[in-house]
Amino acid sequence: MAALALEKAVLTMSMTTRRDESQGSSARNREIDPEVDNHVRKLLTLTIVSGVLYLTTIITNIITGQITHKAFEDAPFGAPPEGLYWVGAVVGLILLVGMYMAVYIPLRKRLREGWYAGAVFATVGLIHAALSAVVAPGNLLLGLPGIALVVVNGIWLFIAFRPGVREGLG
Repeated sequence: MAALALEKAVLTMSMTTRRDESQGSSARNREIDPEVDNHVRKLLTLTIVSGVLYLTTIITNIITGQITHKAFEDAPFGAPPEGLYWVGAVVGLILLVGMYMAVYIPLRKRLREGWYAGAVFATVGLIHAALSAVVAPGNLLLGLPGIALVVVNGIWLFIAFRPGVREGLG
């Protein structure tokens, strides 16, 4: 009887330890400042908005013919085979989702790694979107998502670099 109770207690402790470890340092009784937590929630929302806007930009470019196999026909080395183009597009979308997950998941767990990844990706995204908006100034359909990305990434960086946000993460 005592052996059964001991085995049950060890199993329960093991499950609790695994659950705490799988949740990362966010589960380790850390106190998070409510103001920092509010900023992190805003960053999480902006991360999702940025991902949707970027996906909208890609879909808009495909629909308008800006990113198609035919768009590369005038390239110096010619267009890649059409099948290879679509493989590249799918791999690119998978990488895009992975990049956003690399920001969202650690931030959701209130880990500093998400802040660092987000700061790098938002900066690169802001520069890319600003240059894209300048390159296609006459095409409003292509320019609006780019301008929206500049605004969203700029706000993301503004909130992320507020005093105490990075330091408040684990």
